Amino acid sequence: MLSFQFTESAGGIRAIAQVNPGSPDGRVVLGTTRNHIMVGSLQNKFEYVLQGHCSELWALAAHPTDLGFATAGYDQHVMFWRAEDHKLLWKVDVEVRLENPLLNIIFVKFLLS
Repeated sequence: MLSFQFTESAGGIRAIAQVNPGSPDGRVVLGTTRNHIMVGSLQNKFEYVLQGHCSELWALAAHPTDLGFATAGYDQHVMFWRAEDHKLLWKVDVEVRLENPLLNIIFVKFLLS
């Protein structure tokens, strides 16, 4: 059984999304309780990508066709990142604090479709 552990400064895992759905590489994007985003797999180490939100990150969803992922947080922002170079492509301000993981994933997936 493979295991991994992040440093305390990264926080625990709050959200997870597969980077290339259907691909055998097993790469996932992780959002942590301290707003860090990391990419990797259980077979390879996880790399720190960025700290994307100024408040708690609560949702993470991979785009169904593009190589990118969206995040949503308590800071009232939904952001879309390009997976290849982790560049922020767009950011949308919303009127509510996004703090419900299940509803946020549904909301983010709606924005991506």
